[in-house]
Amino acid sequence: MKRSVAVATVIGVAAVSGGSAWIAASQITSPDDAKRAARAPKASLVTVPVEKRALSANLVLRGSLSFDEATTIQVPSGGQDAGTRVITKDPPALGTDVVEGQSIAEISGRPLFVLQGTLPVFRDLRPGSTGDDVTQLEESLARLGHDPGPVDGTYDAATEAAVDALYSAAGYTQREPTAAERDRIEGARTALTSAQSELTAARAALQGATSSASSELVRLETELEAARRAVTTTRQAQSAARAAVDPGIALARQELATATSVRDVANAFVAAASAPGAINPDTGEAYTAAEIAGLRAAVNDAQEVVDEKARAVGETAKELTDAATAADEAASAADGAVRVASAALAEARRGRGEAERSAVTAAEQGVASAMKELTEAESVSAGLLQSEAVFLRSLPRRVGSVSLHRGDVATGELVQVSGSNLAVRTSVTAADRSLVKPGTKVTIAESDLDLRFDGVVAKVADQPDGGTSNDSAEGSGSGDGQNGSGSGGDRSSGRFAVEIAPGELPSEVDLPTLEGLNFRVTIPVKSTEGKVLAVPAAALSATGDDRVRVEVAISGSRTEFVDVRKGLAAQGFVEVSSLKAGRLKEGDEVVVGR
Repeated sequence: MKRSVAVATVIGVAAVSGGSAWIAASQITSPDDAKRAARAPKASLVTVPVEKRALSANLVLRGSLSFDEATTIQVPSGGQDAGTRVITKDPPALGTDVVEGQSIAEISGRPLFVLQGTLPVFRDLRPGSTGDDVTQLEESLARLGHDPGPVDGTYDAATEAAVDALYSAAGYTQREPTAAERDRIEGARTALTSAQSELTAARAALQGATSSASSELVRLETELEAARRAVTTTRQAQSAARAAVDPGIALARQELATATSVRDVANAFVAAASAPGAINPDTGEAYTAAEIAGLRAAVNDAQEVVDEKARAVGETAKELTDAATAADEAASAADGAVRVASAALAEARRGRGEAERSAVTAAEQGVASAMKELTEAESVSAGLLQSEAVFLRSLPRRVGSVSLHRGDVATGELVQVSGSNLAVRTSVTAADRSLVKPGTKVTIAESDLDLRFDGVVAKVADQPDGGTSNDSAEGSGSGDGQNGSGSGGDRSSGRFAVEIAPGELPSEVDLPTLEGLNFRVTIPVKSTEGKVLAVPAAALSATGDDRVRVEVAISGSRTEFVDVRKGLAAQGFVEVSSLKAGRLKEGDEVVVGR
């Protein structure tokens, strides 16, 4: 029994050993088998389907929410009184808007108007003032509905009436003149009355000195008038003679050309008749010597006519030219006669009333000088005073701080105002300037507050700001449709300011509380109209002749190339369309790798 178990055990061990040996042997390969096993498997295609999708390229910027630039309004210098000026009416309260034509404060009982313009007030504007600052005032008055007349940069009566209306609308009048100014005005009026009386007397004296004109003056005046009429007549004759030259010569030359043509025809008849075998169409027989002689006689007659017309051309040209020259001489003589007659009349008049004329001239100058003095004296109390107006670049503005109040001495800073327009302000590079247009809808977001709202591009600057903007661009261009691929952070060149008007915010958000926050602004610069065929950019390839194509998988490893037209590239995809209809459609598999 034990022997049988032992034999069985040996057989079992042998069987296991043999199996192990077979397994080990099966794992051992020859060098050739190893090389064959190391060869790479046959390559397979990497494909993606052609999709239909909407594409859009975005410009992403950073911008801050802020009011327009702050401006400090100083108390203007000057004023009617030399004494200390005091604030007699408070400026507007914080947060309120200042509009054009409003009096922002009252200083010693006088208004301080706020008007819109780029030029600061540097002088009093009075009747007679001219310049760009007057034009600026007229434009402001016109906007306020106070008609200044033509906006021409001249402070005239219409401008003065409009300024008076400005004061009246605010409950004020233009300031009254001082005692010294009233004395000056009264003196100027008296001087003007006296000068006008002197002018009247001088004119009467001149009339008396010249009313007894002699018969000689009458004769000379008659001769001068006759000479002037003669000039008119001779000028008309001169024009007619000059106008007849070219047409007359042209007619003579036309007659010469006609005679020459007749002669040439006659010569042609002689040549034809003299040709061997020539037949006379009238007789049906050869030309006789007498007939040819007759034809030659006709040629001679035609030549005589040509010679006569040629002489006529020369004679006509001479006659017409001589006539024109004579007319010129007559016109010149008539002009000379006018000069002689004028000189004779002037000589006759000389010395008659000369002193009286000088007196009239002096009196006229005296009246003009007196009127100028009166205008200047009266204008002291008229016009817009430098101490009563301030111009700001844009209005309305929002009061940000108030430095002076009622009872304070009027000096230094009065108030600080900023634009009442709260907007997101950013900037773009020159390369992106053309991509951003007013009216474009944008998306504004602040991730930390989980805030997202819409906006509209309100303004895009026409000139760069020199690259001093505090807002930076995350990127520009089409790129991946999000951050783009441009160099938005490059400040080496000027950037163009962009102002974006915020749209409607969630009801629980108060827009002014967000002032100063920096937002992410996404501006769509280009998009497809709805869904289009699109493939990954990696699916496109170019040929040597600048064709663009995609490789479409047919079946198994078979492919074919399809020429396509590229459209918008965004978000890693490119809009494509087959150059041949039906060659590419949604769902086709295109090769992007192997």
